[in-house]
Amino acid sequence: MISAGIFLLPGVAYSHIGPAIIVMINLLSTEAAAMLQRIMVFFLLAIMLAYMALGVGKIEVTQYSPFFFENIGWRDVFIEAGFIFVSFGGLMGVVSVAEEVENPRRSLPFGILWTLGIVTFFYVSVMVVTVGAIPPSDLIGSQTPLADPPAVIAEI
Repeated sequence: MISAGIFLLPGVAYSHIGPAIIVMINLLSTEAAAMLQRIMVFFLLAIMLAYMALGVGKIEVTQYSPFFFENIGWRDVFIEAGFIFVSFGGLMGVVSVAEEVENPRRSLPFGILWTLGIVTFFYVSVMVVTVGAIPPSDLIGSQTPLADPPAVIAEI
């Protein structure tokens, strides 16, 4: 059986390979783990930037009008904003390392504000491209509304 260019052996639990590699890297050294984390973050940001770059040319402004569907107003926007706020919850974990940071009084607020800004930029940009480039009927009928648009935008 061949999948994604990799020969799969029957009976092998492949779901354990990735975590095992990460555990081995963590056991190797914290510097190696930090480097792996930087590489993964860079890779994910590059993917999102590519999605935005490819999708911005496919945006149809008419898909933003009407901004609200019938019987949906600002009340519903604020309800959804509560769900989105949860995605920013991980940023509070930064405060737990305050004693390990040089000059935490300056560094922590600076880091938290920059992180909030960068995360907000990527979140809003990806949503603007997705809603503007993909017809609403495709998003509504999909079980995976954020997994399908990249294939449509990349014309795969």
